[in-house]
Amino acid sequence: MSTRSNIAIISKEETKVIYHHCDGYPEGVGAELLDEHLKVLDDETPSKFANALMARDPHYEYTNGRLHGDIEYLYVVDTDKKTLTCYSLDIWDTKCEDSEIINGKCEKIRVVFSVNYKTEMLDNVVLA
Repeated sequence: MSTRSNIAIISKEETKVIYHHCDGYPEGVGAELLDEHLKVLDDETPSKFANALMARDPHYEYTNGRLHGDIEYLYVVDTDKKTLTCYSLDIWDTKCEDSEIINGKCEKIRVVFSVNYKTEMLDNVVLA
């Protein structure tokens, strides 16, 4: 079975949500985002960042702006703060609105790691 994840790319101006069907665990999508994508992409708006990410890797796809129905991990890329935060969740059990989950304001989600993607590598991150 696949480990599904969403990547929410946020700023003060907009939010874009991308879906990744497999390898959504921190050592998969998390490591790929941090080690390959975030370090090489310039400062961009969420739309440009999402488009660049999908151009680099065809496994990413846009959603309708909502979180996918059966994800196990959510990665939030804050382009203003330059942070990547990974949350572990059971999307069916959260009973929270998507915006609450994306903004880390849902009691049913757990932070796995949070890093400054311009200065840290996943190897140095302690997974909670």
